[in-house]
Amino acid sequence: MLILVLAALVTGGVVFSPGTPARAATTTIVSESFETGVGAWAGWQATVSRVRASNAPSGAYVARVVRSAGSAYSIDDRTPSVASTDAAATYAATASVAAASASAAGKQVVLVLRENTAAGTGVKWTTSAPVTLAASYQRLQVAATATAAGDTLEVYVLQARNAVAGDGFYVDTITMTASIQAPDPTPTPTPTPSPTNPAGWTPLYTQDFTTPAALGQFGRIYGAAWNGYAGLRDTSGQGTYAPDKVLSVHDSALDIYLHTENGVHLVAAPLPNGYSGTSYGRYSVRFRTDVIPGYKIAFLMWPTSDVWNDGEIDFPEGNLGGTTFYGASAIAGSYGSGRMSWDPAKPYTPTNAASWHTATTEWTPGSVAYYWDGALIGRTAIPSGVPTKPMRWTLQAETNLDGVAVPAGSAGHILVDQVRAWSYTPGTPAS
Repeated sequence: MLILVLAALVTGGVVFSPGTPARAATTTIVSESFETGVGAWAGWQATVSRVRASNAPSGAYVARVVRSAGSAYSIDDRTPSVASTDAAATYAATASVAAASASAAGKQVVLVLRENTAAGTGVKWTTSAPVTLAASYQRLQVAATATAAGDTLEVYVLQARNAVAGDGFYVDTITMTASIQAPDPTPTPTPTPSPTNPAGWTPLYTQDFTTPAALGQFGRIYGAAWNGYAGLRDTSGQGTYAPDKVLSVHDSALDIYLHTENGVHLVAAPLPNGYSGTSYGRYSVRFRTDVIPGYKIAFLMWPTSDVWNDGEIDFPEGNLGGTTFYGASAIAGSYGSGRMSWDPAKPYTPTNAASWHTATTEWTPGSVAYYWDGALIGRTAIPSGVPTKPMRWTLQAETNLDGVAVPAGSAGHILVDQVRAWSYTPGTPAS
């Protein structure tokens, strides 16, 4: 019966729950990188062991899950990661996976949240979009809103069908967070104190969104260049940039409303300084986001030449599944065969953005540094690959790049409280 239920979940489509309320508090429940062992995890029709891996996404060890029986197998938490659910909470889980055998490569795995009553009766299964196993690690993510208070919630990484002897996968960095609605649901962000100017940086532009703008009026009030792209397909090709249907301003915040109308997934990529670009700078955005399955953000620096070989800097980037985000920098001049090479440093934020957070990118000659709420989380590792040519800041919100259709009815809001940019003064040391 278990195999039949899991196979139905994978073949019948991805099940997602509604996004979180506009104001939420986020708590980390599980953060597992298998550095100390695998005792908290069990295999179903599988053996689980800890192995050293030079390419581990986090630390030096990963869990190796090898099929021992049946056509499906999984790893799951021995004790439910959530002992008692909150009825107002949305739970989001992530995991990194890679093929551990040649026979498993090309087969799909999913991340599953299983909600049970306290008595152990299954209430709801929620699965992620599937990932096809390969040698390199890929990220799974899933989110679900609890159906009732007091239930338990377990997390699985599962190959649901077509498993054969010798199949196996590696898994690392399993996380789960809970976003719980605050008592006061007002969308008005807490006022942000005006920051002092960092040494060596000159204020370039700022926007606090104090003037309301209804849908369709944003570009007229804030300037047509702010609208960014319009009428074009997004990166995945599933979404269409439609600023007049997506962008508005209320309660001193820019509202990026990702949703579907008449079968068209509507997205936006507002430009804080229009199409103008700068070489080097400091860029800071204060924002929060709902859980919006099927969509992602990539707040990025894009070359004004529109030539990808000139580089790209992304932060924060990630799917809007309640997960954390990362920073990434494409190595300038590395474009070949339709692909770019990326700096190996890819730092992740310590939290998601269910509540308000500030992401800051500092781009200086030979260095890109990523900050989350003022704390440095990482910087580029290859100075010679850091972009040098002018780039424009783009708050890009679009459909996922996973190749999976946007779930029916998925919709939600990204709220931006403030954007600030500073120009670079030659000689300013990397902070």
